[in-house]
Amino acid sequence: MQDEAPSPPISGAGGAPHVSATPIALPAGEEGPRVDAPCGPVRGVWRRIVSAPGARSPHARFERSAAFYNIPYAEPPVAGRRFMAPVPRARWQGEREAVLPGPTPQRGSIFADPAIPEPSVEGEDMLNLNVFTPVPGDAGAGLPVYVWIHGGGWSSGCQASPWYDGAAFNRDGAVTVALSYRLGFDGYGWVDGSDAPFNRGLLDQITALEWVRDNIAAFGGDPGRVTIGGQSAGGGNVLVLMACPRARGLFHGAISESGAVTDIPADRARSTAREMARFAGLEPDLEGWRALDYDRVFSTTTGFERHRAERAAAVPLVDRVRAAIIPGPDTGITYGPTVDGGLLPLPVREALARGSGGDIPLLAMSTTHEFIWSAFGLAEELGARSAAEVMAQAGLDAGLAAEYVEAHPELAGGEHLRLGNLISDTMFHTPLLGWARARRDFAESGAGAGSAGALMTIADLSRMKVTVQINEVDVSRIAVGQRARVTFSALRQLVCEAQVTHVSTVSSSEAGGSGAGNGGPGAGYDGGGRAIVTYAVELLIDSPDASIKPGMTANADIMIQQVGNALNVPLSALTEDGAQTYVSVVTARDESGDPQTSRVPVTVRARSSTTAAIEGDGIEEGTEVLLAGGTGGSGNGSGPGGGPSGDGSGDGATAYGGGGA
Repeated sequence: MQDEAPSPPISGAGGAPHVSATPIALPAGEEGPRVDAPCGPVRGVWRRIVSAPGARSPHARFERSAAFYNIPYAEPPVAGRRFMAPVPRARWQGEREAVLPGPTPQRGSIFADPAIPEPSVEGEDMLNLNVFTPVPGDAGAGLPVYVWIHGGGWSSGCQASPWYDGAAFNRDGAVTVALSYRLGFDGYGWVDGSDAPFNRGLLDQITALEWVRDNIAAFGGDPGRVTIGGQSAGGGNVLVLMACPRARGLFHGAISESGAVTDIPADRARSTAREMARFAGLEPDLEGWRALDYDRVFSTTTGFERHRAERAAAVPLVDRVRAAIIPGPDTGITYGPTVDGGLLPLPVREALARGSGGDIPLLAMSTTHEFIWSAFGLAEELGARSAAEVMAQAGLDAGLAAEYVEAHPELAGGEHLRLGNLISDTMFHTPLLGWARARRDFAESGAGAGSAGALMTIADLSRMKVTVQINEVDVSRIAVGQRARVTFSALRQLVCEAQVTHVSTVSSSEAGGSGAGNGGPGAGYDGGGRAIVTYAVELLIDSPDASIKPGMTANADIMIQQVGNALNVPLSALTEDGAQTYVSVVTARDESGDPQTSRVPVTVRARSSTTAAIEGDGIEEGTEVLLAGGTGGSGNGSGPGGGPSGDGSGDGATAYGGGGA
């Protein structure tokens, strides 16, 4: 490879010259290569690989790179395919020109000044990918393949960024692929009353990886040596794909850079979709969403996210820090990979702990000060308080808070920087350690060692056990033999009758299980920052439906007390003035989606730790009520005849997915 003639150095701070070791690709001025791939013939462009003087890689093997842009891997998600699973692209016959980047799912950004240059390209044929290779058409080259998945919080980012050009990898003998996937609501939003799956953006990535498996050999790549990588949301996608059974066998190595994972519960995804539908002034069903074209849905998504961000910024600083440092189901991400019980059956950490992707080499890392810029607006809110003081007020042990501050002398420039760094660590670094420990513990358990274990396990599905976590307030009222109803996140229409068969006498934290105090699914804190103690209760479903599979996420309503002619609402919907109990009924919403309410007196017939059975004039099944915190929830409560129950899901009511009466 010939180095270019030296150019005048670029001066940085203090006049010091800057040179980059990263090469760039320049047009080669010759006819582009043609590849006859299984997908159809494509013609790309040749580029020269140009490095800075003295920055030649010791691993350099090739002097030029071929780029093939805008290769479609799926049919355009339009008309009847809108909001549906991707359909693999049919083979085309004539030569396809692949010389310019294609349409991007991104149509703008929620960030005022994005740090990464990621253009938005209009067009409906947005499910496409770019291939960069030094040996186009050499099916026997067998070069390793690196598939890049961009970040952007699952709402922005694109495959067409010049930063994602594969010339540097081509120089060193690797084929590179940069793929697109649907973003925001189009990629992950719930569509009521339809067959639209939750994780369409994840399905797009899987379909793209299937394209790589079937086509990459024609571009000189080895389909048996595929490594996937990504940064931020892209790094999170890498971990999600490792936890996804359907992606099994499509890649053989993984690199996660500052990976973020959502693990959005299905119920919260439904609540968010309903809230955005109210924000957009439409019904949350297929007809309502399809009434808006792709660009309108994208702009509505970004507007909705800004609306939520502004509202979150109004929350007191201590509460925001508490939400960051105390594990909870809400990651702050509006749309992203959802634990749907099907495509993504388990949260990522739990899946890794059970061995998903345990045989795949994983390189995971996080930037030291990843989100430090988030602290820039905190200085005024902090006032005279120290970062350690706010950390302690938010629930972090005071001694630990002091140690954290002492461990970061590089942040002496301001208390707000220390606080911002803590938030960054809890978002990126701490989860990384959790995933690493989960993989280590599985490996050390011997369950994933070698290939000498059992080839298969045959399960008895004639009876199924469901284990739920019940609040200590309610567990004394639960006894063996009580009836229960079980529903499943992945099977929305299915309701199973069950019976309590065992009630633990030891809390989940004391037993070393997944309850409060262990950071597992049952862990949580009340409004005062006190740990919620739970007990494991086992339910038995006799003759379960054949569609129920082991490992699915279940919600259980245990009948503690039967109350007739009553409606169920979350406890957070109740307010009291000493003599009377009220619920705030939503009578209308303004243009911003904020509720107008009227206070209605009610009688509480019975209550549990999470719900109350009520009756009152002016409230009926389907009525929308306001939850504590000032946000309305759709009417999702039980109908007449229901009574309070212990919620074994651990989800509880959220501010936007609350229970209606």
